Amino acid sequence: MSALGEIGYSTSAFPLLRMIQKAHIGELLERLDIFAIIALIIGVFFKISIYCLAAINIISDIFNVENKQKLAVPIAFIALLSSILEASNISDHLKEGEWVIKFLLPIFFVAIPVLLVVVHWIRKRLNLL
Repeated sequence: MSALGEIGYSTSAFPLLRMIQKAHIGELLERLDIFAIIALIIGVFFKISIYCLAAINIISDIFNVENKQKLAVPIAFIALLSSILEASNISDHLKEGEWVIKFLLPIFFVAIPVLLVVVHWIRKRLNLL
C-alpha cells in the first residue's frame, strides 16, 4: 500500500484494487485488476456460504430440526434479501458498517456468549444436561 502513498490510500475505497490497476509488468501482464476482482468475488462467496452453513447448523440445533436441507432455502432467501436491502451504495454500506461495529458486534461477541455460558453453568448446576 505504500506504492499509493498516504493520500492515494486514504482516498480510495478499494486501495488494493487501485494499486493492482497501477501495476504493469512489461508489455506482457497488464490489466491485472480483473484477477483481483475475481478473487474478491470468490472470497466473498465462500464467506457468505460459510455464514449460511453456520446459520443452518445453529437453527437446526436450537429448534431440533432433523432435516437440515429444509432450512437451506429460507436461510438463502434471508441472506439474499438482506444483501439487497442493506445499502444502495458504498457510502451507505460504510455507514451501516459503522453502526454494526458500534452496536451489534458487542451484542454478538460479548453479551450472547456470556449469556450462553451463564445458562450452561445454571443447567449444569441443576443437572439439566
